[in-house]
Amino acid sequence: AIGKGHTGPVGTIALSPGTGNDIFAASASQDTTIKIWDFQLVPNQLSPLPLRPRLTQLSHDKDVNAVAVSPNAKLIASGSQDKTAKLWTVNDRELKLHAVLRGHRRGVWCVAFSP
Repeated sequence: AIGKGHTGPVGTIALSPGTGNDIFAASASQDTTIKIWDFQLVPNQLSPLPLRPRLTQLSHDKDVNAVAVSPNAKLIASGSQDKTAKLWTVNDRELKLHAVLRGHRRGVWCVAFSP
């Protein structure tokens, strides 16, 4: 699949767990946004499928370095050069800011969920 829509370089992509039609990808970029992309896995697909973002969220004040999807696919974590990590709830219509984790001395380069 090929998704177009970020206006800056994409630095990170995370796939949601799941199968069939409920899979999505979260991407983050130097354009300070997180985008959610829905797609289907198509067996034996030879040519790339074009993607359009379902959601675009202005997420940080600087480049977004990291993104992760929770095991239940209901939360997204992001980390940025703005020295914050953020936790987002995700649904069909929006990403809603759930928490901001401040206090890092430098940019946040990795985020992860515990299984």
